[in-house]
Amino acid sequence: MAIETHEELLESYESFFTNFKDDNGDYKYIDQINRMVRDGKRSINIDYNDLVLIDDMRDLDLASTLMENPYFMLAAGSEALALHVKNENLDYYKEILLEKNNFYVRFHDTPSSIRIRDIRAAHVDTLKWLDGIVIRTTEIKSIITKAFYTCAEGHELEITFSDGVYFKPDRCINDACKAKEFNLDNRRSKLIDWQYITVQEKPEDLPPGASPKSISCRLTDDIVNAVRPGDRVHFGGLVRTKASKQIKKGQVLTFDSWIDINYIESLTKDDDFLNITPEEEKHFIDISNDPKIHEHIIQSIAPSIYGHNEVKEASMLLLFGGVTKTYPDGFSTRGQPNVLLIGDPGVAKSQMLRYVQSIAPRGIFTSGKGSSAAGLTAAIVRDPDTGEVTLEAGALVLADRGLCLIDEFDKMSENDRSAIHEAMEQHTVSIAKAGIVATLNARTGVFAAANPKYGRYEINRTFNENVNLSAPILSRFDLIFTLRDEPEEDNDSVIASHILNLHRFHGNAATNKPPMQEDELKKYIAYAKKNYHPVLSEEAVELIENYYVSMRSAYGKSSADGKQGDRVTITARQLEGIIRLSEARARAALRSVVTKMDAQKAIDLVKFSLSQIAIDPETGAQDIDALYSGSTGTKRNKLNKLLSLIDFLYKQNNGPFKEEELINEAEREGLAKDYVIGVLTSMRRDGTLYEPRPGMIDKP
Repeated sequence: MAIETHEELLESYESFFTNFKDDNGDYKYIDQINRMVRDGKRSINIDYNDLVLIDDMRDLDLASTLMENPYFMLAAGSEALALHVKNENLDYYKEILLEKNNFYVRFHDTPSSIRIRDIRAAHVDTLKWLDGIVIRTTEIKSIITKAFYTCAEGHELEITFSDGVYFKPDRCINDACKAKEFNLDNRRSKLIDWQYITVQEKPEDLPPGASPKSISCRLTDDIVNAVRPGDRVHFGGLVRTKASKQIKKGQVLTFDSWIDINYIESLTKDDDFLNITPEEEKHFIDISNDPKIHEHIIQSIAPSIYGHNEVKEASMLLLFGGVTKTYPDGFSTRGQPNVLLIGDPGVAKSQMLRYVQSIAPRGIFTSGKGSSAAGLTAAIVRDPDTGEVTLEAGALVLADRGLCLIDEFDKMSENDRSAIHEAMEQHTVSIAKAGIVATLNARTGVFAAANPKYGRYEINRTFNENVNLSAPILSRFDLIFTLRDEPEEDNDSVIASHILNLHRFHGNAATNKPPMQEDELKKYIAYAKKNYHPVLSEEAVELIENYYVSMRSAYGKSSADGKQGDRVTITARQLEGIIRLSEARARAALRSVVTKMDAQKAIDLVKFSLSQIAIDPETGAQDIDALYSGSTGTKRNKLNKLLSLIDFLYKQNNGPFKEEELINEAEREGLAKDYVIGVLTSMRRDGTLYEPRPGMIDKP
């Protein structure tokens, strides 16, 4: 039975505050109120189950009152908390009163949970708890809750506003006064902070074939700015309504639901939100001392996917990440690696991305075909609640301090892909649109997957010829892997057996259990990222430097004459990538120093990646231009030789010369006829050469 009188409810609250004990025998809410005062806060969180327990013990009926009359319960709770603080700490009470602030009680863990899509008219004015993802937040503003007016005769009028909806009085408090003009006294009026957020359903909660629903929610006073876009949240509040639009006579009056939030909690576990018990911390330190800790983590990543050990190792380093550094002159370097998978259909690229998303502290998944430049970075939208033009965060901004996973990367248009260049290297998104000039943080690693241009990866073509991606975007990936589906009897047999066992045992076979379970790995990653920031040791610096210098010098020379050649095998971006990967490997073992072994493993991984993508298919030699431009040193040498022959014949003939003559000279120089004809066709198409008459070549 609900409590009916205000005085009785205040007494019940006071009894609850002073008498409730937790399992250890401590006064739970007395301690919480003391912490609130010590930290300068103004609200406490009350567990609904505690109300049920105290009701059974002392017959207070607080739980039933909360469900039946939430407005009454919340208002009285604020007053009861204020009275308790006044009695126990009068100085703090006066300080809050002087600042025109209130105290609040906030309730959580009630049984009245509901999905966003299930909110109906029957739920209006009831207290409900929901889950979702924050997709938009407005700027924090102030709204008036209590106003003091004075008329021309000096009479004072006090008005309390409902929901901050402002209006002016039309008559004076003194019936004899004829004043019609009133002045607002800003100094005595009371304002509170106010912010709207939009919360959308979580993808895993969607019914089959349904699109996600969202709802507007209001945060007030001390809980504004409690969450940010991209956070998964659990929240509770009063379901309320507002008119959908200004209605005219004869039209249907419709209402939109919104939530006046009483309690909100971020469920996103990142560097700023981490609850690790001392026992878990000791366990993490113990397992990090295992020499095989890296192998255990790799085996725990996507255990249902067979093989791809190098890709799983790269995923591990992507999840832990390196250290972002800011130098005294303001220049900064990113610490988060970026990884790209290029593979034939059916090699589990998408599954790998999905699994990494599931264990990332903050992971946003999107598909290239369904993503635009604004959807990835930020969009300019008009706020439906305030009417102002605001920024709405895209996938990269929502993934700040986490990972952004992009499937079907090759299906995006080049204009959309170019929008993420800045975010991948500088970790920011700059916007200058509709009068809004802003720079948003996008401190995220990108894990992308794409298909080859021709359906399957052709080993006789350069990497650049196999993919539909530009050099600027490719240069921003620290590691790129090609996954080829090649028939091989022994390997195919093992893969078939692995997949059949997964279907047969539904992943419950003892052999499929990873060393670290998903929840444990999540916490381990978050703990490592928060507490460990490795620095390079002298041995690691020496090893990385020697590798970089040796690669630049040895492979930059031609083996024929020892002179500097056209091939470049490694650039400074690969050097920085090795540093990031080394730091990530040290962090995975909970080390504060990057060892020589960490550096060597990072170098080996970069070598493996370059051996797949930066190879001249004609000579088998390593050439970074095969990745960035698609034009290898061998191709450039052949082209330069052909261009020299064209210039020579043009000068020798004092003008146009026969195509057959060029082909004969080229064959004597070792250039194939088909190659010469292909280059000539391309040059004619570009206008570099033209054909004055059949079989003749001339320059413009």
